[in-house]
Amino acid sequence: MAGRFQFGDLVLQRYGNWHHDPTPLMFVLYSDALYTHGLNSHYISKLEAEQLRKLMTYVPPGQTQYVYEFLKSRFNSVLRSYRTYKTPLIYEIKKWRAKEMKDPKTQEVVSKFFDAGKDYQKAMKATYQTPASKPTGISTKDQQLLNMLRNALISLSNKVKK
Repeated sequence: MAGRFQFGDLVLQRYGNWHHDPTPLMFVLYSDALYTHGLNSHYISKLEAEQLRKLMTYVPPGQTQYVYEFLKSRFNSVLRSYRTYKTPLIYEIKKWRAKEMKDPKTQEVVSKFFDAGKDYQKAMKATYQTPASKPTGISTKDQQLLNMLRNALISLSNKVKK
């Protein structure tokens, strides 16, 4: 049974079983009827959240299997922002599909929500100081996908610097 969220969705939500952040802004990695796995953008810097938002729009459909491993190898903050939510306890406030986030108007609206978690960022940085692990033992095809994502991220970083 498919969940109501898809890979790459950005969801502003109220969560019924919260411990630190009652209204997470989550990048969805995987969702089914019971659990939704994602990255809470309130636990990462605004620059990294913007890079993640752009990167999610570049991942081709059906090629999402190793995205988390790639993200772990590139962003240290992914380890502290990864969360699993119980899908029935998510009360959706606003949802943006990955393809919608290429639109400049949507980018403007979404970017204001990334600042909400400054206090959470400080608390999580103090708690999670583990360096990101790098993916190991992957096939040539999977390595090509990771290289494609890495190149996309580098080009995005270069655009941000300009």
